[in-house]
Amino acid sequence: MGTTDNSVQEIYMVMNLTSNWTPSQTGLRVAAIGLSIANEVSYTAYLTTYQDLFNNLDRMRKQTTQFGLYPATFSENKNDIQSQAAKTQLIKYAGFELTIVGIGIDKSLYDGIAYHKFIPMTMSQLFHYTEAFLDELVNDGICLWDNGWPTTPAQICTTSTSTPKPTTTPTTKPASPVKTVDIMFVIDTSASMTEDALFEVIADIVTLTAGMNFDHRDPMSVRIGVVAFNKDAEVVYPLGHHKDFQSFADDMFSEKKLKPTQVVELNLREGLEVAHGHLVQHGREKVQKAIFLYSSAYTEAGNDNALQAAVNIKESGIYIITVAYVEDGDNPYGVEELGKLASPRMNLTSLDPRGVVGPAQDALCQVNCFCPTNWEQLVVANRNFGECYFLNNIAANWVAGNIECTNMSPHKEGQLALINSGVKSETLQAIAIKRWKEEGMTVPLNYLIGLKYDDASKRYIWEGGITNLNYTDWEEGYPKLDEGKCVATYLNIYGQMKWKNLDCITKSSFPMCQISTCDSEHYCPPNMITDIYDRMRMKKPLIRRLRQYY
Repeated sequence: MGTTDNSVQEIYMVMNLTSNWTPSQTGLRVAAIGLSIANEVSYTAYLTTYQDLFNNLDRMRKQTTQFGLYPATFSENKNDIQSQAAKTQLIKYAGFELTIVGIGIDKSLYDGIAYHKFIPMTMSQLFHYTEAFLDELVNDGICLWDNGWPTTPAQICTTSTSTPKPTTTPTTKPASPVKTVDIMFVIDTSASMTEDALFEVIADIVTLTAGMNFDHRDPMSVRIGVVAFNKDAEVVYPLGHHKDFQSFADDMFSEKKLKPTQVVELNLREGLEVAHGHLVQHGREKVQKAIFLYSSAYTEAGNDNALQAAVNIKESGIYIITVAYVEDGDNPYGVEELGKLASPRMNLTSLDPRGVVGPAQDALCQVNCFCPTNWEQLVVANRNFGECYFLNNIAANWVAGNIECTNMSPHKEGQLALINSGVKSETLQAIAIKRWKEEGMTVPLNYLIGLKYDDASKRYIWEGGITNLNYTDWEEGYPKLDEGKCVATYLNIYGQMKWKNLDCITKSSFPMCQISTCDSEHYCPPNMITDIYDRMRMKKPLIRRLRQYY
């Protein structure tokens, strides 16, 4: 698939494809397999409820974001693919039909393979497929309507309640992965934004927020406010004004407070500053915050220059997501400069073939993906990944260190770090060097990682069960089982950090802990203790007891 983004979009497409299916124990059953996520084959048993299906697909999406893709090289050599012809024939003998969605590959590569249907798809189509394309997948690739049967085979496309074939038009949208964010939508109502354009902007916002939880009694809910701006800016709907999605959608489409004007001047700075001030005054404590800026024009003239205001807002910890709206026939160059105001990788445009809603939801997921205080997030090419790291400055043996990582994590799900790429290795080394300097530590740089030799399988296994990773970083002459079954990273005489064995009980090092980020699956309440230094002071007696035990 090339990139994590492509694979995530592939999973989103499957979610959309299955969004109105009705799995059951006796009717439609669905299983999912994900290949090369952290060099693992992730699979499920048959799933018999839609919620289980959605949860498992979302888990694969998070694994893709968290662990990345294994850098495998799948051959596009025709002979190599056809060498698997016997295995595909076994699939047919078992009573299954094989439908291939060929993303960016040629159908001829599969000549001689026993498949029912080959449905071609370009990589760009992956980001802007149509309902007609999904219908083709269902009708021809899944329900086999073109296979000569007068009716759909009951074991494939009906349920125990005689439900007709699954439709790809969902009657209810799946729950949004964005759950705990304060959002201000800042909308251009100047003369540059036509009535039709404003309607499309509102439609995008309503679509984006559909499925979000507006119920303020639930701490895992969103608060949304709206600012309209031209030469001046006004809060038209205060943050948290709407307590349910339907009232929000009704107000947005009612044109009561959001109407196009003939005001020529556009003051982007004023729009941002009003939204920022409102978030600071009315936003929730320790909840991630974002400003969505929709505009059909951009200027840096005089007092309307918003560059410094945007810098100040981003430095305060609030994200800015810009959406440059380009109407048909307009020159996109000027308005696309709006991206200068955005947080990294959060400059969107209506010209994107994927549309606005998908990238906007991805941007909000990035906002909603963060680390507790003093934990360091894995960031690659300005994209937040779902991993947080903390180097404990209290040495422990491998077993005690792994327990400490669990105990000091907000959700009791921490473990010693998994390293599956050079980029991640360099990130952890930078974290360790920074911590060493901050603490004034004089011992040689070293830290425990989550790798351990498993006697039963006769191989090294990462904490959490990950195996067969292609990436290793052993010191020359290692691994050496006679020195121990656990692994730590040490600074060698050449100034390089390399892996070496150590005894799991008698030797100690400093635990490099890893947890998942605070997000929709790992909620971090505002009153949660997230100051790791305080937590460590609380845990010191535990460390001493563990050392005595081991």
